[in-house]
Amino acid sequence: MVPDNKSALQELHDCLDKQQTKTNDEKGEIVLFTADDKRLNLGLLIVRLGLSVPLLIQALPRLIAGKSGWVGMGQSLGLPAMGLSMQILGLIVLVIQVLSSASLITGYFFRLAVILLAAVYSLYFFKFVGVGYQILPLYVVTHISLCIGLLLTGPGRYVVAVKIEKK
Repeated sequence: MVPDNKSALQELHDCLDKQQTKTNDEKGEIVLFTADDKRLNLGLLIVRLGLSVPLLIQALPRLIAGKSGWVGMGQSLGLPAMGLSMQILGLIVLVIQVLSSASLITGYFFRLAVILLAAVYSLYFFKFVGVGYQILPLYVVTHISLCIGLLLTGPGRYVVAVKIEKK
């Protein structure tokens, strides 16, 4: 006997619907986010803010300070100028830090910002290793790891970009 195709397809459709939507067993309502999803997204928000706010507090005053802040940043990296003045090099790094921090907070251009921050932290890593520090490279590797983790997971649900797109 050949099974009824319509009923088999209907059963498959019902099975897929059950897997894709989560329901609240008590009321039978469809729930878009469970408590686990909310905790995950809140955790990503805390990691994003924890990474970006201190960096913004450190970089923004140097960027606003003008030439002296830019030259100081360029010299503190200890990189060869590669044809750029230390002022321009410092300005580039500070702009990347400030814009990436703002991007982490808001969620716009998130993955690009995380890649750029990982690159800047890599510069810090090589500078600290070259100077002979023992603890600071570990600190920087932690930040690079956070950037890679955020690159893989994304910003989470709590971002300004999602709020604006919904309106």
